[in-house]
Amino acid sequence: MHIEQIRAGIVRADCSPHALPFRENTAVFQVVPDPCSGLRCAADEDCVVDQGQAYCQKKITSCPENESRQECGSLCEGLCLATLLGNLTCAVESVCSFPACACNKGFYRDAFGKCVVEHECFPDMRCFASPPPCKETEGCVVERGQVICVPTVTQPCGRNEVYNDCGNFCEPTCENAFGRVRHISFFTLYEPLA
Repeated sequence: MHIEQIRAGIVRADCSPHALPFRENTAVFQVVPDPCSGLRCAADEDCVVDQGQAYCQKKITSCPENESRQECGSLCEGLCLATLLGNLTCAVESVCSFPACACNKGFYRDAFGKCVVEHECFPDMRCFASPPPCKETEGCVVERGQVICVPTVTQPCGRNEVYNDCGNFCEPTCENAFGRVRHISFFTLYEPLA
């Protein structure tokens, strides 16, 4: 593709006949100037852009555990979510952001912002394994990477009662059993129909 300058900030790209069907096989792109180009930062600072505004920020000299400074930022670092979705390709791999700490190879950023190995991404998922790791009468939690089975404490049910894992929020009562039902939706209480 041959690119020629048309006027300040606008370029024209002459496309081949097999390119996307633009009128006259040309496409117009807006050139975005680098906000950091006019900013001079001290030797121990990096230019950082936030919402289009450039400013100087102290250089990152150390990163948290399992992270290292990346000159082009962390736009394509591994995320735990990607481990569930399968092999994803970073759509912005060629885009360079400002320097930042990013997860090291083989580590993924979890929901708490920490870089962890893949099996630590969703530790509670181990509680849903087949077969279940805990007995039917136990709850399951994961602490420091270990599955812990916790006995559930239930009060014995009274006469004409049954145990329900979901609680008794919508249990019939004398108040609502005879047509005076209140409808509850997303924490909004509606008055009964007249």
